[in-house]
Amino acid sequence: MLENKQMKKVIISILVLLATQQGFSQAIVTYQFSNIDKLGIGYQFSQKLWGDLRIHNHETTEDLSFDIIALNNFVHRNHHDFYIGAGVNINNYFETVCLVVPIGVQISPFTTAPHLFFSVEIDNYIYDFDAGFEMPFALGIRYKFK
Repeated sequence: MLENKQMKKVIISILVLLATQQGFSQAIVTYQFSNIDKLGIGYQFSQKLWGDLRIHNHETTEDLSFDIIALNNFVHRNHHDFYIGAGVNINNYFETVCLVVPIGVQISPFTTAPHLFFSVEIDNYIYDFDAGFEMPFALGIRYKFK
């Protein structure tokens, strides 16, 4: 087993190596508005794969709900992406945990602002396979930091 000094050197070396690597990953901020507004913070790992943590509430800050979602751009073009995802919704308002399956498109209409996107999304919230599901529609604004 490595001693503390050796362990610190290994950890620092790994961090320096990772910090000097140029990767594709990008931070993402999203705001979606519909009957329930959502604020999302995400991270794009590659051209196709990204993840989101979305926070929303129903009436007060005490009933915050969270969506933790992995998403995949199944069609990627210069100015638009079609995507689908899967994740969980932790809903404090209804005190439930359910499956969420978002399907959407994001469009970057401005060549002068290629990191600004507008999105249209349908979020499928599946609470119980026998009881049915809810499909709220949302419009959004997304910005990818580079």
